[in-house]
Amino acid sequence: MVNLNELNKEQLKAIKITKGPLLILAGAGSGKTRVLTTKIAYLIEQNIAKPYQILAITFTNKAAKEMVGRLKKLIGKIANDLQVSTFHSFGLRIIKENYQLLGYSSNFVIMDSDDSISIIKKILKEFDLDSKLFNPNAIKSKISSAKNELILPKDYAKYAFSDFEKVVLKVYIRYEEMLKISNSVDFDDLQILPLKLFMEHPIILEKYQNKFRYIFIDEYQDTNKVQYLLSKMISKKYQNICVVGDNDQAIYSWRGANYQNILNFEKDYPNTQVILLEQNYRSTQNILKAANSVIINNKDRKDKKLWTTAEIGEQLTFYQAYDEKDEASYALQEIKQLIDKGIPKETIAILYRTNAQSRVVEEACLKENVPYRIVGNFYFYNRQEIKDLLAYLRLIHNEKDNISLLRVINTPRRGIGEKKITELINRANEKN
Repeated sequence: MVNLNELNKEQLKAIKITKGPLLILAGAGSGKTRVLTTKIAYLIEQNIAKPYQILAITFTNKAAKEMVGRLKKLIGKIANDLQVSTFHSFGLRIIKENYQLLGYSSNFVIMDSDDSISIIKKILKEFDLDSKLFNPNAIKSKISSAKNELILPKDYAKYAFSDFEKVVLKVYIRYEEMLKISNSVDFDDLQILPLKLFMEHPIILEKYQNKFRYIFIDEYQDTNKVQYLLSKMISKKYQNICVVGDNDQAIYSWRGANYQNILNFEKDYPNTQVILLEQNYRSTQNILKAANSVIINNKDRKDKKLWTTAEIGEQLTFYQAYDEKDEASYALQEIKQLIDKGIPKETIAILYRTNAQSRVVEEACLKENVPYRIVGNFYFYNRQEIKDLLAYLRLIHNEKDNISLLRVINTPRRGIGEKKITELINRANEKN
């Protein structure tokens, strides 16, 4: 049951707009997830839309799971009929439903980041190129960026001026060949292939347009070119698209995100209604005052000012450190003072921007004899034995998967030499 009584004025206004394009500019802690889920539930409860007509896109599987959980509390089991997923999961669904049109077999496999690196290393070896001179990770990053900008291998020559870029071009061409031979796709393909499908088969696009008549996209400021085009194509027929985001929180330009997508939304959809969610439910007044004073210096932004009815809160401390060691040392001294005052250690956290910064903080903790725990630093699926097991399963599923075969052909050791492996690869290539 949808309860609208506890919503503020702007949240309620956003929920009751049920037709046409809607841009919700939601500051941090302004209840955007609540607004999104309540809006979806409201559409269903008011018989404006059926659950299967709604597509809701989030940027992480965790966020998608949380959204479904909230919707189940509001509308019950019919929440399972909604398509709530990431762009990649949604793309995978489209590929599975149309694999033949894309030139794949039903048992295609998805290569993860490490698999892609392994392929690139093999290609470098095939071309007799030193992986120390031409970093596989850097090449992968270039290929990924090119794919997400819709630059095909044949078009990449326009950008290949340096020796490194010329190597990227060669590797990119061969990389795509190897994926296709192995009936495989990489993570980027999960978004690019559906776009290709829609461009080449308008009838298929119309099928999805008619199916998903209400589109919701969270964190719209983080969308890249492919995601932007996908959402625009699917929503074009009915124009019932609601995007939620905040250009002040755009931090993923390094992976292709373009915050201009949210700034240009009203140009893309001329009849857009705009709602500002400025009331913050998470932070104290002092934190918001500091945040507003910093972000107001950004020139290229949608103007809004967060406010709260919460307490004033503690004063913020700004410390300008001499270097990273001084920074870590200062943080640990402050933490020791808190511990001496009786603050439980488990309630204290250090946040850092990149994983590389953890080392100097760990050293400071060890030096000051302060126990600590690094959170989320190693992923289960990145463990070697798990990746080996998954490679075996992928090979069972898809006998053309040479990448997985090469990973496990000597795991455990079987005494199969490089010469024999090369001979097998050549024979397989001749057969194909």
